[in-house]
Amino acid sequence: MRRLMVMVFCFFAVAVLCGGPQPAAAEEQQAKEKTADQKQNEKDAKEGSKEESFRDEINKTFDEFKKETAKGKKNLNDLYERSKSPSGDEKAK
Repeated sequence: MRRLMVMVFCFFAVAVLCGGPQPAAAEEQQAKEKTADQKQNEKDAKEGSKEESFRDEINKTFDEFKKETAKGKKNLNDLYERSKSPSGDEKAK
């Protein structure tokens, strides 16, 4: 029984010294790093798409703003012309 325990201990020591458990630990570490990298890439992709959609929304809003401003300018010009024309007609009489 004692020989068996000594042999098991020796095999265990040899396995640890030669790196038996290390490749398994390294594989686990690589798997963890890959999943972390994948999560980070997905997060970056989501942020990028959010950023792009945010830019698109800003561009759409700015285009609408330009349209409304053009309408406002047109209305102001029309009001100016209306206010200008009756006063000019009254002076001509």
